[in-house]
Amino acid sequence: MLVLLIDDNRKVRQEIRDYLSSQSHQVVEADNGLSGLSKLKQHKFDMVISDHIMPIMDGIKFCENALQKHLVSAKQLLVLSTKIEPFLEKKLSKLNVSLLSKPVRKELLQDKIDLLDSSLKSDSVA
Repeated sequence: MLVLLIDDNRKVRQEIRDYLSSQSHQVVEADNGLSGLSKLKQHKFDMVISDHIMPIMDGIKFCENALQKHLVSAKQLLVLSTKIEPFLEKKLSKLNVSLLSKPVRKELLQDKIDLLDSSLKSDSVA
């Protein structure tokens, strides 16, 4: 699976990248939503994992732009946040985008990946 990982914190990106790589996924990184949007226009990713709070363009704006421009489907997006607040949950729910809290528990991340993987496989069969 080709994954776009967007987070302004290099340490967080490295930790998630190392886990994804250990599971045989290819990872492309960006340090803010605007940079992530640029990379999303250049490549077709299977999954996009984005931090919520970032400079230049936050995770919500990134998701809104990516969906509006039809660069990715909502089921391919996953937003990470240290602050899970009702506003964030409501906004992402309206966009139909998944949310995980930080620090990321690998088993929960793997559950999201497995769910997406099975959904992508069923889409390609249909």
